[in-house]
Amino acid sequence: MGNLALTYNHQGRRGEAEALQELVTQGTMRILGDEHAETLTSMANLALTYYERAKYEDARNLATEVLVKGAKVFDDTHPTRLSWLNNLAVCLQEEGQFEAGLELGEKVITMSKEKLADNHPDTLVHMSNQAMAYNGQGKRKMAEELMADVVQKCRINLTESHPCTLISMYNLGLIHMGQGAWHVAQGIWVSIAEPMRTVLGEKHECTIRCTSYLALINKMTDDKSKVDLSP
Repeated sequence: MGNLALTYNHQGRRGEAEALQELVTQGTMRILGDEHAETLTSMANLALTYYERAKYEDARNLATEVLVKGAKVFDDTHPTRLSWLNNLAVCLQEEGQFEAGLELGEKVITMSKEKLADNHPDTLVHMSNQAMAYNGQGKRKMAEELMADVVQKCRINLTESHPCTLISMYNLGLIHMGQGAWHVAQGIWVSIAEPMRTVLGEKHECTIRCTSYLALINKMTDDKSKVDLSP
């Protein structure tokens, strides 16, 4: 059931994912206890779904509970705990606790580099999240440099068509668009539009947004050499 809930989440069916994840969490608590690793994982997944449904207070409260209970299961630098800390940093950002979120995100990256290496997939995810946090706070140059570093490391260590590479490139395009560099963003998104459809699927939210942004840029710039954006 937990895997099905994650599938629903990836498909954008977040209401169904939330309902199923709540059932899974309740079941694991009842059978395994609220401090078992599987229960904590279910709670962490549910917190992410709350976040993606803009239930930021619920997400932060549950993410904090996971960290407190998880301290008895995982040490401070365990990869799972670092992921939970990163999730809390993102929640803090969305709730308007910007400095606290940025500070925690930077701490997670430092620990992840020390524990896992700077090119580990988990570290790259933490770096990507931090870059988007910088971007959200108007720290465009810091965001661009960090995300460009993520893209380069993903290409080298995960291949050009890996989901993490494609999503980090999509995010880099968002950062450039925020800087007014529409044509740079357009070039990035054109290069990943088809691989995103193939690897992530046409219904993945990043694929949909990438296609929509390309259509918008084409319309605004009246580019005569438009790419075919139809599925």
